[in-house]
Amino acid sequence: MQIKFGLSPKEIGKAIKGIEEYKKGLNKKCERLILELADLGYKTSKAILQEHIYSGQTIGSIRIENLSDSQKTRMSIVVESSAILFLEFGAGIKYSSTAHPKASELGMGPGTYPGKGYWDSPSGWWYLGDDGEYHHSYGIEAAMPMYQAEQAIIRDMNKVAKKIFK
Repeated sequence: MQIKFGLSPKEIGKAIKGIEEYKKGLNKKCERLILELADLGYKTSKAILQEHIYSGQTIGSIRIENLSDSQKTRMSIVVESSAILFLEFGAGIKYSSTAHPKASELGMGPGTYPGKGYWDSPSGWWYLGDDGEYHHSYGIEAAMPMYQAEQAIIRDMNKVAKKIFK
């Protein structure tokens, strides 16, 4: 942005007003950028979570939470599910070699979260599903809905920013 003005009080006042208007517009664009990136992450993670609904079971809820205040714009993607750690990091001996790229950084992986259970049993385990039936499992592969959401945001950040700030 370039502003040219003279040194009269009227022209300086006009330049200040122009800068304030530009600042308001810039703040609105930044808010829009954060919201669009959060929405991209939300849609990416929700699509992955919906792929893993089976036997009448649900994955819980997912939402965008606005954590903004008067100083900054902040959004968070929140998943509430008893199965999110299994879906994010995988579970079971069959998939124990499926590495989540951030597992060691976050101290997670098959058998590392609360209720470790029989994740490493070569015969698998049985669990009671939401449908009231028992199901046998050797585990699930890491679906990584939150990691994939992060990667989508990183991948498309420049494209979204260019669209908004053009």
